[in-house]
Amino acid sequence: EEDWEKEIEEFSHRMKQEKMKEMPYPEDELKVAMDEMTLYAVPRAPMPNQDHYSPSKHHVPPVKWTRYIYTKVPDQFKDAEE
Repeated sequence: EEDWEKEIEEFSHRMKQEKMKEMPYPEDELKVAMDEMTLYAVPRAPMPNQDHYSPSKHHVPPVKWTRYIYTKVPDQFKDAEE
């Protein structure tokens, strides 16, 4: 039986050890930390112009289609019971 959690832990442990071998100087740690960050992990302040942004001013709402007349063709549902 495969133990995925154990394999993941072993792999992450090996990766950490390899990274420690690659960093001879402390200033490289900052570079590695910056490389590991994603766009979603970086905290961002709201832009100054976002306070006044309203999507309804810039985007037209979709057209709402409404059907008022429902026409029925003679014998339209004739074969529905078959």
